[in-house]
Amino acid sequence: MSWHRSLRFVLNGDNPFETIRDNNFMENIQGELLHQLERELANMNIPRLQMELNSLLMSGKEMTSDWRLKDVLEAYLEGKYDDVDVSWCEHLPDDVLYKHSVHVFKISVQL
Repeated sequence: MSWHRSLRFVLNGDNPFETIRDNNFMENIQGELLHQLERELANMNIPRLQMELNSLLMSGKEMTSDWRLKDVLEAYLEGKYDDVDVSWCEHLPDDVLYKHSVHVFKISVQL
């Protein structure tokens, strides 16, 4: 599914990833971590994050749900592109994990 279509799903209150990801990758972020993530997202290129996160989730690659999302994204991008700047991934808080990916995507759409 394309990035634009995933955005429309979220804006309509639907989950574009529910048919390709099990519930282990849809855990919500709460409390202070959610506020920290929202602050960091304000300093990021949101469309780029959305496009790459959508691509990662749609790829169906199985990853350990407790890995840090920034590490998973960096590895995915380095495997996808030859010469890529992954420094922007460092803005994601350490405690945001791969299992939070769908929620991160949804939050980024709502900003």
